[in-house]
Amino acid sequence: MDKQIEKAAQAILCMAEGAQDLLAAESELEQVSAAVESNMELKRYLSDISAAPQQKIALMFSILGKGASKSARAALCMIIAMDLQDHLREISQQFSAQVDRLKKQMSVEVVSAVALDRKTLAKIKKKVDKKTGLSVRIKHVVDPDIIGGLLVKVGDLRMDFSTRGKLETLKDDLKAVDLEGDFFGA
Repeated sequence: MDKQIEKAAQAILCMAEGAQDLLAAESELEQVSAAVESNMELKRYLSDISAAPQQKIALMFSILGKGASKSARAALCMIIAMDLQDHLREISQQFSAQVDRLKKQMSVEVVSAVALDRKTLAKIKKKVDKKTGLSVRIKHVVDPDIIGGLLVKVGDLRMDFSTRGKLETLKDDLKAVDLEGDFFGA
């Protein structure tokens, strides 16, 4: 299955590169993938073998909206036709990785509890560019569950500067402390 996912991502890359809308297609595939991942009913419907492919495609197009790129539309048609909709997240990630290689860039995901303005994202990009020696592409994700701070993902490396991460570390540290003595009832 991994090979099929990789080939599907390559096909999308070829379409998007030919149509000169790589970044739009990448963003739109991520948008649809996130919508599917966050909605179990939608995910179940797309996996339902009794649902007509045309209906699945129409549903995916409605998520994209009217101004979507031809490449993203064609990609979604191909994914449904090949019955790969259950692997949309993996295909989208593989496609993004291939775009990075093509552009000789690296994607960095920055997760924050609230939306960050362009100026702040530009500062983060500049710092990561300097540290990595590459021109990185920042993908910003808002996740209120991190409470505050940032979570930065560079490839397999995950740097947690979030309040939630610090609280979890503190909780683990407190669990590890061996509390003894009369004061602690030991």
